[in-house]
Amino acid sequence: MKTKRAKDREIYDNYYVFEAWESAARENLEERGITAPSEEEMWNEVDALDQDFWEDVKCEMTNFFDDGFTWILSGTMERWNGKRSGHILFHTFSELLTKTAKDCDYYRFSDKNGHFLFQCSHHDGTNCFEIRKVTKAGEAYYENWSYSTRESDNRSEWDVCEQIVKRYSTLPHFAHQVYGLPKKEFITYDDEQ
Repeated sequence: MKTKRAKDREIYDNYYVFEAWESAARENLEERGITAPSEEEMWNEVDALDQDFWEDVKCEMTNFFDDGFTWILSGTMERWNGKRSGHILFHTFSELLTKTAKDCDYYRFSDKNGHFLFQCSHHDGTNCFEIRKVTKAGEAYYENWSYSTRESDNRSEWDVCEQIVKRYSTLPHFAHQVYGLPKKEFITYDDEQ
């Protein structure tokens, strides 16, 4: 029986950076006459390739997220004292990284049928998020709540953000908007019976 699932369209991933860039690094070094590179030479070349790619991706994400809209990030953060769930509103890519990943060494961004997924890791654990674009109605919903008095509106910020995710946000479709890929792609595979 065949099953299909959403294709994971990787945007950036430095979790397995050496494996990702080893072949290109070896080729670059050979072009420069280094046919038997040392481990240090390989790592330096891998790092340079990854940094160049990261700068390109950061530029694409900055152009995408710094569009004047509000974005909402939902997910979990692992810390020394356990895992916490939550939501964060942000307006720029730089703000996203500052609020969620300032102590992280590893990042992974991907698009699954318009769902923008972000994972980052640090010494205490891994943070896993989904990012959605807040609609104008969602911005007004949050603003109305934030200016209300607690006597008249006893909803928590968590409750308000949950409603924004459910009712007042849209999928970003990053891979479609930036790279022109189809909004949805699937992988078909055979189930083992």
